[in-house]
Amino acid sequence: MADNEARRFLVIGLPDMGKTTFLAALWHVVESKEIGSALQLVNVEGNREYIGKLREKWIACEALGRTAQGQISVIQMRLRAAADGAEANLALPDVSGETFRTQLRDRAWTPEYAQLAAGVAGALVFIHPDEVTEPVRIEEAAPLAAAIAPEGTAEGAGAAKAWTHDDIPTQVNIVELLQFHRARTPGPFSVGIVVSAWDLVAAQGKTPAEWLDATLPLLGQFLRSNVDELPFKVFGVSAQGGELNAVDRLMAAAKPSERIQVADDREISHDITRPISWLLKTQTN
Repeated sequence: MADNEARRFLVIGLPDMGKTTFLAALWHVVESKEIGSALQLVNVEGNREYIGKLREKWIACEALGRTAQGQISVIQMRLRAAADGAEANLALPDVSGETFRTQLRDRAWTPEYAQLAAGVAGALVFIHPDEVTEPVRIEEAAPLAAAIAPEGTAEGAGAAKAWTHDDIPTQVNIVELLQFHRARTPGPFSVGIVVSAWDLVAAQGKTPAEWLDATLPLLGQFLRSNVDELPFKVFGVSAQGGELNAVDRLMAAAKPSERIQVADDREISHDITRPISWLLKTQTN
């Protein structure tokens, strides 16, 4: 890859993992230039009207709503580091997240996604603390299984729930998505884990990496075991800065960008481009 060629990165995440709010806040930061340390916008490809409306709602602390599958095409944002001029091309294949749900269900990429993912150097992987599907441990499942009647019902519980792909634990799904990419990437594939809505769990006093190990230990072990092929870092990002019912506090910020909280280990900043900057540095150092 030539030194002046932008490194390409993807945004990966199942539905409701915080990608839309991140996009709205990111677009505001790079457009407004309110954060001096942030990456600089070179250009954007995709539906600018759509992301512009998201930004307006984000500034006003309004709910962004869920993005429907097929509502928007791929959004690609080219960003530049002021210090050395290195450029990153960040692509959001599907803000709704249904693309990735389909990959897990069908065990296959679409030709369109395969073309987009060809030659990418890494990804931001989104996890929302309130959207984590927990695994059911054997010691928890055994008493429930023993209570199920022969005809398939548990006493007082009604009919047994049929298993669906939605029951697969979140950490298993993320490991699978990363393995899809690792199998198709000849060199190291850098992974920035973004724990969105970080304000919901920040009071636990853990760093983002500590939260990941405590909440999604399988994912943490997988990343550490494959760090040579999957160099990684965990970030906590509160793109809105808090819950929308605290609108008065959020709107009190001198600048909208100052609502943003990005936890990088124990350092806190308002620069939502930091996870992207880290991905870029892993490819240029």
